[in-house]
Amino acid sequence: MFSQDDILLYGAHGPCRYLGLEERRVNGKRQEFYVLEPLARAETRFLIPTENPTAVGKIRRLPSKPEVERMLASERARAYSWEADENKRKNLYRALLSGTDRAGLVSMICSVECYRLFLGQQGRKLHQCDENFLRDAQRLIAQELALTLNLAPDQVGSWVREQMGDMTA
Repeated sequence: MFSQDDILLYGAHGPCRYLGLEERRVNGKRQEFYVLEPLARAETRFLIPTENPTAVGKIRRLPSKPEVERMLASERARAYSWEADENKRKNLYRALLSGTDRAGLVSMICSVECYRLFLGQQGRKLHQCDENFLRDAQRLIAQELALTLNLAPDQVGSWVREQMGDMTA
């Protein structure tokens, strides 16, 4: 399925290097695990049970540049709106950050940035919780797309805005 040293994406943990399969005994039973090493934290290892479809479903390959461009052009990425209910918004943002829906994550970033601009025009600020979700989402997208696009992570935001048209204009 994967080759040694492949760069993969794993949920909210961002890009990871695939180190191979490892067998361990858990509760007296031998289990096989995918071993991933986050690029940002080489001292960390993730062991993902190969027989756990939920965990394995969070592993995916880096998208190609055309796939990224299609994702950014998709209705899903461009369908942003503000969820007024704070609890619903937090649950939605948590799910997006831990899942694989990158178009949804881009939509979330656009929604929060637009709402922050709206609040700023009224002399108000975004709640810290929303700022934290925004920062985490931007970091995750920047890490992932930087590898695909061969850009520095701090250049990804402007590239994405250029592709989508600056939604704050």
